[in-house]
Amino acid sequence: MFENIQNWRLLRGSHNYPGPDGGTCIGEAAIVAAGFVYRAVHGHGDCPPCFSPVVASYAIRLNDAMSDDLRQHLLMPFVTRFAGTADTPEREIERARYITIQTAKRIMPNGLRLEGAETHLLQCEQIDQVNAAPITAARFAIWAAEVAKNTAEAADAAYVAADAVADYAAAFDHVVAGRAIFSIAMAILDEAIKLGNQAQPVELARVVSRMEVIKEKAHECA
Repeated sequence: MFENIQNWRLLRGSHNYPGPDGGTCIGEAAIVAAGFVYRAVHGHGDCPPCFSPVVASYAIRLNDAMSDDLRQHLLMPFVTRFAGTADTPEREIERARYITIQTAKRIMPNGLRLEGAETHLLQCEQIDQVNAAPITAARFAIWAAEVAKNTAEAADAAYVAADAVADYAAAFDHVVAGRAIFSIAMAILDEAIKLGNQAQPVELARVVSRMEVIKEKAHECA
């Protein structure tokens, strides 16, 4: 049954209506899978209230950074997991702090070092110019998550962390390196989801049915 979901194509960017093969970003696909009325997703603010803004923000930015093949293989399994993840502001801030710190520790170059688990201070060693941008973004993401006072600020921090991942992956002209980097990011996304609320999984057959209805409507409108 999951192979039927794979027939839905995840694409970069927002879409006012899906293409005949699905053709949406991860946020739009998750909205359809959850049974909501289709809408274009430009950012976490366009997602339903039951979606964690932090989780959605991180995933949406990663969606736009991945190649078509990686997006389909690594991100598609999350399409049924967004609904029901929204949590308290405190929990969303915790998720943002987790995402930013883990992104820095596990994805960024060895130039990133964290000092003090409680204060989340960051120390940089010598870095080359290619890595300067993602390291700077990762540092800012950690600081932004640390000072976040609400879910919107926490979501922004998660977006910056994903932006750092995107920049770092883009520095490698190598498929294997890109897959390794984004695979770690997907593991971090999975762990962040598990830190807070999670809904009961939607029956896969129902998800496939909802997605097929939208695809049929797209065919009619084409």
